[in-house]
Amino acid sequence: MRTTGNNFSLEGGLKALAEPTRLTILALLSRYDQLCVGQLVDALGLPQAGVSQHLRVLRYQGIVKVEREGQWAYYAIVPERISQIAKKVQDITKGDYQIPKDVVRSLETSAIEHPRNTGKTRNR
Repeated sequence: MRTTGNNFSLEGGLKALAEPTRLTILALLSRYDQLCVGQLVDALGLPQAGVSQHLRVLRYQGIVKVEREGQWAYYAIVPERISQIAKKVQDITKGDYQIPKDVVRSLETSAIEHPRNTGKTRNR
């Protein structure tokens, strides 16, 4: 099965997952391992062009892969990519995300003006 390559960015991955139809597609692929576009069209009740566009977005981000077999194209989840997205989100919530220094500096400067914000970080 093929993905479109190494186009991964956390922002792109989250944006791809932020659409309800794409989440439904992932849920279906999770339940049935692999499905062709026609099966997804029937299940979702959407036009083929719309389903194909959703799959294209997911594939571009490497979230799904495609295997062609004659006239059929079967789509499946790339579990490693889902794990990668989940780990990056977890890193952010644990404080392991590299915040640009100018953003931190700006926040620390504005903390002086706000009595409840000391400019200190939480202990983790």
